[in-house]
Amino acid sequence: MRAGRGEIDLIVRDSGVVVAVEVKTGTTPIEQFNDHKIAAVRAAMHRLQPAPRRLDLVTVTPRDGRVTVRWYRGAG
Repeated sequence: MRAGRGEIDLIVRDSGVVVAVEVKTGTTPIEQFNDHKIAAVRAAMHRLQPAPRRLDLVTVTPRDGRVTVRWYRGAG
């Protein structure tokens, strides 16, 4: 979802809370979720109505022919 010049990968509702979710893929996806990316996503969050109240991270990591998906609540 585009929000001004920023982008949010997913908007979800978790137990009634509106959440922005950043999705990162690759062999080291968590390293891509740095302070710069967190600030950019948070800026985009403030442009939405209702504004998401939490920023989560989902990582998708391929390894040995399998894929591991992890959800980090409140990661940013």
